Amino acid sequence: MSEHLAAEAARLDAADGLATVRDRFDLDDSTVYLDGNSLGALPRSVAPRLNEVIAHEWGRLRIRSWGESGWWTAPERVGDRIGRLIGAAPGQVVVGDSTSVNVFKAVVAAVRIAQQDATAAGTVRDEILVDATSFPTDGYIAESAARMTGCALRALPPGEIAEAAGPRTAVALVNHVDYRTGRLHDLPGITAAVHAAGARVVWDLCHSAGALPVGLDAHGVDLAVGCTYKYLNGGPGSPAYLYVARDLQPRFDSPLPGWNSHADPFGMDPAYRPAEGALRGRVGTPDILSLLALDAALNAWDGVPIEAVRAKSLALTDFFLRCVAAYVPAGRVVSVTPEAHPERGSQVSLRCSPELSGASGHTAEAVMAELIRRGVVGDFRHPDVLRFGFTPLYTSFADAEHAARILAEVLGADNPGAAHISAAPGTTGISATPAASDANDGSAAPEVADVSGTPSTSATPTAPAATAAGDGAGPPDEERTLLELPAVPPHESVRYGEHPDQVVDFYLPSDGAPQGQGPLVVLLHGGFWRQAYDRTHLTSCAAELARNGLVVALAEYRRVGGAGGWPQTGEDVAALVSAIRRHPLAQGRPLVLAGHSAGGHLALWAAAQPSTGQLRVVVIAPLADLALSDRLGLSGGAVADLLGGPERVAERLPEADPVRLLPLGHPVTIVHGTADPIVPLAVSEGYVAAARAAGEAAGTGGPEPELRVLDGVGHYAPVIPGTPAFRTLLTVLQG
Repeated sequence: MSEHLAAEAARLDAADGLATVRDRFDLDDSTVYLDGNSLGALPRSVAPRLNEVIAHEWGRLRIRSWGESGWWTAPERVGDRIGRLIGAAPGQVVVGDSTSVNVFKAVVAAVRIAQQDATAAGTVRDEILVDATSFPTDGYIAESAARMTGCALRALPPGEIAEAAGPRTAVALVNHVDYRTGRLHDLPGITAAVHAAGARVVWDLCHSAGALPVGLDAHGVDLAVGCTYKYLNGGPGSPAYLYVARDLQPRFDSPLPGWNSHADPFGMDPAYRPAEGALRGRVGTPDILSLLALDAALNAWDGVPIEAVRAKSLALTDFFLRCVAAYVPAGRVVSVTPEAHPERGSQVSLRCSPELSGASGHTAEAVMAELIRRGVVGDFRHPDVLRFGFTPLYTSFADAEHAARILAEVLGADNPGAAHISAAPGTTGISATPAASDANDGSAAPEVADVSGTPSTSATPTAPAATAAGDGAGPPDEERTLLELPAVPPHESVRYGEHPDQVVDFYLPSDGAPQGQGPLVVLLHGGFWRQAYDRTHLTSCAAELARNGLVVALAEYRRVGGAGGWPQTGEDVAALVSAIRRHPLAQGRPLVLAGHSAGGHLALWAAAQPSTGQLRVVVIAPLADLALSDRLGLSGGAVADLLGGPERVAERLPEADPVRLLPLGHPVTIVHGTADPIVPLAVSEGYVAAARAAGEAAGTGGPEPELRVLDGVGHYAPVIPGTPAFRTLLTVLQG
């Protein structure tokens, strides 16, 4: 396998139209540098230019260089060069100050413009929306700007900003690419939505400029900021830039007016009069050495179209993930980078925790340190993310293959190239493909009846395979144990609709007859709602619950990648609950709606529907808060996939997110382990807190959710028969 992929890398490099651009950078062959999303490599043009600046322009011309060497106009001249790469016509970008300072200038100026418009219209705009997933400094600056302008600050996931923008919103500050996961956010869609609400938008382009087309002018962006030391290769601490759309420049009221942005900077007038155009974004004396180093670095872009860079970026990240899938031992890393090209920046982020990283139990920080020691330079983000940045100007396909092979060695592969990775559903380019065992241990598949009892034909559970793992890689011992359990055929199967996935399997107590009038448990499986993950992996769980005296209805539903998605998946769950209530086995029995992981989300959602009727809810490691799960990027953007794509998330969260449907009015018990690496305990804790607040606000006095925290338990143990966590679940279900 490794020879095959290495040969493929060589072919791809030979056909790469940007391959010769690598020669413009000072790189050594002993290191694979995949940290250009933190600090770009040194272009060869920089050192000679700085030598000239220092020796001649500063050393000989000295102060004359402000005019004779073009120092004074450099911020606008270099700004126009950057403008070409971010889709801005000349005269709209100025270079200077840090990203943080430019964020402050842009946000405050945008609020002032929006409030001027509001005053003219007789309305009030006193709200700033900020991307809750952005680099922390953006949030700090936005908070300060809010205090200065008398605004309230709301931090939201990027997918919710479009919907949240309203009549009081002044400005939204949004990150174009998530620095942790590499997720690319919808700049055109969010910009249009914010404008439709009458507000302004500021975009942070730190992780997109120089990696992909941005199109500021084409998409009507108001203001934007970005750094220059990542994909633009300007050097450590190189100055940032500020974009002000041409039609807003006469109204740009900087909160940091300086002599450099004065209409007559050398007139030393005590009264401030702003200059015309983009010069209004300047403050003080430019940092000439860093600015001219950046100017020289941009020579590396001569003749390079940004569209070619984007095409190579996607090809590189796709190929790297294929190599990781081929080389890294099963289950050791999980990609958190979106699979879809329109949602991916130019980096790959892999989650690597002690539970995942193999017998050594290394943390992601330790794994990255060892990679760097072996000559593969990426970086680490707390608590468990390995980041690999791909800079198409100098990163080769051979670099990508070599980095994946060394990662496999660090994570304990005896023979890199022979193993397959087991990754969370929906993660980029990674899948698990062990062979499945016999479907029913030689037993015949039962007939399937509709609710009236008429036999019909439908798919029945098959043996657990890796694709039935539920919600992705958890602690390896738990996941492996779950997957190795034999599939157990049901006592009876019934349809609740015409689609093959609209089927419910009934598991009865061991003698084949329901005992007493105990509860009927409707059990919903997980798998991040994806077609590849069916109910098979919970057949042993359902059968063991039945052996302990419960009647269990293990339900299937339409899923993403098949006929499902939203609202079809939710509609199926509501329909199956209604169908089960009409079944003879349900008569006289209390109903318990239970679900694991994504199934937990569906159980909580269904319980909130008026048609569901009275029941009790028991959920295990549930995706109880879709907005938070989307912000965390769980399973590579599974929430967005369920809801129809990133552009539909904000629109559909109010109807699909259990947190938005509180108070519930039914008893709820949540079982969640502290060591769950797939759905963090914080998701359940957030739901409980929201439920408590919603109940208090409504004055209902209804039951608060009970959260049973299982110390040291991961994602799967509660649904694995024989574990202490399973016994806890059984006790809860028995009531």
